Amino acid sequence: MVRKLVGYGRLSGLHAAATLGRLYQSARLYVNFFQPSFKLKSKQRDGALVRKHYHPPLTPCQRLLASTAVDEVVKEQLRQQFAALDPVTLLKTMREINLHRDRLFALVYFIKSIRPLVQLRDQCRRVHSACA
Repeated sequence: MVRKLVGYGRLSGLHAAATLGRLYQSARLYVNFFQPSFKLKSKQRDGALVRKHYHPPLTPCQRLLASTAVDEVVKEQLRQQFAALDPVTLLKTMREINLHRDRLFALVYFIKSIRPLVQLRDQCRRVHSACA
């Protein structure tokens, strides 16, 4: 999920870490409360053919609420948190943070591409000042 959300670019620094932290916070809430997924129930092998059977798609939150192993106090906290969330707002926040992240990627790559030019300029200045 992380690579799908963030991509394969490389970021470093406190500003990038804070940006990714905000993105993960929104993504965690969206995925756990609003994005259903299939879970494998069973597999049957008939020779080379494998038949897979799945449970109906549920969100991780719905699975916890249906579980008997989770305390009722925790379930009530989940229900309250779910009631306070808006999926449209979460998606909007994730898109805005991704735009900011894309700007950070562009800045990092710009700095990496201009660094050799700056080093070349500095070498030329040293050579020119040594000749004068």
